[in-house]
Amino acid sequence: MTCPDYIYPIDVHGESSNHGVDLLEGFRASFKSRHGGYAYMTPALLPFAISRRAADEIWAVTQECLCALRTVLRGEIDSAPAEFLSTLGYSESDSCWLMSMLNPPNMATAAALARADFVLSAEGPRLVEINVGPALGGIGIIDRYADLLESALASPASADTPGRMRGLPATRSIHALAQTLRELARCKDERIRVALVIADDEAEFPNAYEIAAYLTNEGVDSDVVRIDEIVVDSRASYTGSGPVDLIYGCFTFGKLVNPRYRKFANDALSAQASGGPSYLSPPLFSLLGNKALLALAGEAMPRQVQKTTVLDGAALEGAMARKDRLVLKPAIGYGGEDVAIGAGCSAETWEISLNRATAAGRRYVLQEYVEPAPLEFLVAGETLRREVVLGCLSLGGRFAGYFIRHLPAGTGEPINTNLGATFGGAAIMAN
Repeated sequence: MTCPDYIYPIDVHGESSNHGVDLLEGFRASFKSRHGGYAYMTPALLPFAISRRAADEIWAVTQECLCALRTVLRGEIDSAPAEFLSTLGYSESDSCWLMSMLNPPNMATAAALARADFVLSAEGPRLVEINVGPALGGIGIIDRYADLLESALASPASADTPGRMRGLPATRSIHALAQTLRELARCKDERIRVALVIADDEAEFPNAYEIAAYLTNEGVDSDVVRIDEIVVDSRASYTGSGPVDLIYGCFTFGKLVNPRYRKFANDALSAQASGGPSYLSPPLFSLLGNKALLALAGEAMPRQVQKTTVLDGAALEGAMARKDRLVLKPAIGYGGEDVAIGAGCSAETWEISLNRATAAGRRYVLQEYVEPAPLEFLVAGETLRREVVLGCLSLGGRFAGYFIRHLPAGTGEPINTNLGATFGGAAIMAN
């Protein structure tokens, strides 16, 4: 398969084979000096150039897909919400909990932050899933990537870097995020304070801390706190730094099985309903990111969205015979967990995965496999082939940049930073 012609890595290495190694080591060290979590989330030195044509198509598909999912969601909720939520894979108790939140303000904020993930194929970018919610990887991190790349290219170590890299117009996310937060806090022209509330185990990752650092530059005060470091009340919600205008819950729906986090979400929703700070995002965000919703949307999806089917008895019958053309995913899942790529595993492993999925008591989907078209990287004089996923960020309906991840070609693994993928940024180029 040939490499796609709509995106390509920009060479920053120059002619010296040692040059790329030295520059990359210094670049990664600069990330680790910012936060220890970058030992687990590894940046790649090479940024990407995306053609204007491809960038416009990717953004249009992202918008069209989000609009279609919202339309399907509203229609299903208006007709038979309990049955619909059961089809998406929610338990009876979770369904009752989610139905208690079904009002226009919560539905609006649930979709405020989204990332559409595209696998890059020879035929073009193919959308494989939508991730929705405040824990989105990439927000803040791509701004750090752009800043540190700029610093690396301005350092003496970059003297051998090709001149076309100077002034790379890398896309950034934080300006769109700041605008969105002001609108949700109903304080468009005032300085606001945002509480970035993290789960206990999220402190070892840089996401929330990078968001906080860049929001300050945008005139938004922010504190990264655990749930026991914030008081949530309709009369006055506050952290140790002062009153809070907006609560930004930086954890996934999976965390909400923990009673502590569920109570926090309930308290935040209650405070919001009583006139307290806005809550971004309510647990409803998981509905738009539910992979079974892609299956239910069906024909309403743009043609660039990969066909997805809910795993049931009928779908299971043909799943073994079509192993190499399918990917198995949990409907409610994050970080590449429990994803099986048929083309990357043995028939025995695939059968075990299917049997486990049908017996798990969770909803799973089958998605048509997209064969990635590897991109070629030149690192220290050696040509490497990598498979790439491009995440297009939509914040408050605004384009907010790209979060790109890649793995060595042929691994057969999900391309996710939690599973060892390196990440990078991108620039939109006229040619």
